[in-house]
Amino acid sequence: MEAGRIHYITIRGVKGNPPEAGQKWNSPDLEAGLKLVALFRSRKYGNQITVADVRNFNQGISGCEPELQLYACLGSNSKYTEIRFGRFPRKRDWVVRPERKMRYLDKYVEEHQGRLAGIHDWLDLRYDELHVSPN
Repeated sequence: MEAGRIHYITIRGVKGNPPEAGQKWNSPDLEAGLKLVALFRSRKYGNQITVADVRNFNQGISGCEPELQLYACLGSNSKYTEIRFGRFPRKRDWVVRPERKMRYLDKYVEEHQGRLAGIHDWLDLRYDELHVSPN
């Protein structure tokens, strides 16, 4: 069997220190970051996602910024694209469902010949339709 290439996504901004070796890391922001990363596991364009940013989880920095963001990049020297995910729904919540957000990205990638990164500065998934930066 031939070895395959492994793509890792960095989860940035987890608050608190990691637990001692062998102990579970109970961190809601880390859990949200892992859940976010899992959404891209089966997507062909998942290898363009380089960072999942959880610094603003539960509006820890700003109530005006998305709680979760992603960054997509095609190579170390290429332009990145910020993906404003928002947050996962909570009980009796009206935020856009993750499945719908992923359909926005699927369609975007299809329209851009498989590219998610480097075309626009940002993509915002928090609304009833995909919002794209004016480039």
